Amino acid sequence: MKFLKAIVPAALVMGMASAAHAQTYLRLTGSTAYRSNVHTAISDLTIWDAGSLKAVYTGSSGLLNSSQVLFTGTTGSGATTITIATSWTGSEAGNEQVSAQLVMPNAQAFLTGVPAGSFAAVSPGGAGGASVAATFQTDTTAADVAMSDTYQSTSQFYNSSLNLDVVPSGASNPVSFPALTSAASGITGSLSGTGIVGIVPFKFCASQGSALTNITQQLAKALWSAGQLSLSEFTSNSADVGTTGVITAGPAGGGNGKWVFASGRNPDSGTRLTALSEIGLGALAPVLQFQPTNGSGAQIVTANSGSIASNLQFPSGVVNYININKSNNGYASGGNLAKAINNPTTSMQFIAAPTSKSILGGQYIAYLGTNDADPQITATSHIVELAYNGVTLGIPGGTLRPDGTYNYNSTSTLLYGAYSFWGYEHMYYNTASPNLISSNPNSANNQLLADSIASQLFTADAVVLFSNMKVTRSGDGGTIR
Repeated sequence: MKFLKAIVPAALVMGMASAAHAQTYLRLTGSTAYRSNVHTAISDLTIWDAGSLKAVYTGSSGLLNSSQVLFTGTTGSGATTITIATSWTGSEAGNEQVSAQLVMPNAQAFLTGVPAGSFAAVSPGGAGGASVAATFQTDTTAADVAMSDTYQSTSQFYNSSLNLDVVPSGASNPVSFPALTSAASGITGSLSGTGIVGIVPFKFCASQGSALTNITQQLAKALWSAGQLSLSEFTSNSADVGTTGVITAGPAGGGNGKWVFASGRNPDSGTRLTALSEIGLGALAPVLQFQPTNGSGAQIVTANSGSIASNLQFPSGVVNYININKSNNGYASGGNLAKAINNPTTSMQFIAAPTSKSILGGQYIAYLGTNDADPQITATSHIVELAYNGVTLGIPGGTLRPDGTYNYNSTSTLLYGAYSFWGYEHMYYNTASPNLISSNPNSANNQLLADSIASQLFTADAVVLFSNMKVTRSGDGGTIR
């Protein structure tokens, strides 16, 4: 594996050196869960001329955690300029956009046209860069590379043809979604050719103040199928049987708070696909999910912002150009979902129209990636990590990563398979994309650049390194062995 890490960048530099003053360009999209790791891997590549790497990004969360970053640097003693643009739209959106070569939505366009003086130096590990206004997000060119939390075969945008409910510019129904090419990350053996670059672990978490400690696969399957379960199914206590009532006056009244509600992500989310695969529902199965809502009727996206006022069946919407029914929708961001359930739930009210049957109080359970869950688990007022089938992933000790996340590379319950809520992170690309199509004179170098990023993740910068795992699985939610 170390040989590949060395040889791919070396081949990249040699290839670029053969074309003096070449311009290499690559656009990446997909999984939000791996954005900080990809940004770290780009900054850690050995191809950069000393001191040449610079970047700009949107927002105030820093380069590593930004949703849009534009890197630029040189290699081969200045012979070649390399530009890498990232915009993280979600795992399924990445598969969809890259496979069908759909233009990027305006709100998620790549950065472009940024003045040279706005860029700031980036050091290995991803420190540095400079924030710029979102007004530079004007490049809607289709992406070349998709980061995916799931296998291609799990996605609805794999070897398929679909009629989209909202047709993006430049496309027409039916839209074809051909298979993508797996990046050469360095993985060998039975999983060779799958584009695996690392491991992505997940957690089930209960809302702030919950006394729950565990969820089983069967309970999770039942919860996301029905949307709500009596608390007694988790505690085996007759005093925890949930009841409903009829509102008679004012906002109060109704059933007791002995209920557990499902919340989660929208169908764009690789976290959702992995969770539904893991619990046996099937990655693309419809679910029933609820939305924490404030007193103004708006979706809650911040932690400790006050008591949740209403518990709504998640409103319908359009996700990945497809209409999503009420209750089957969910949060677009795992970070916002984790923050939303980190609020008091004792005063929230659920009204089941048209019967006006109501429930006052209750609690949520949600599925979350570790990078989204952990900040809310470790907060002073916090959500509650649940054991899954009796096994807790926990919060690792030791030094934090450069992006401020916890390091799970020594967590034995994960590495040896006792904890099963995890998946593989993949890199896929489309060899018909603008920068990888054979008619582009730099296509070979651009593909080598993508493979170099995949190799850097695989050998050093993934959330959990593949080489540290003592077990494998052949598919999302598949048997661990």
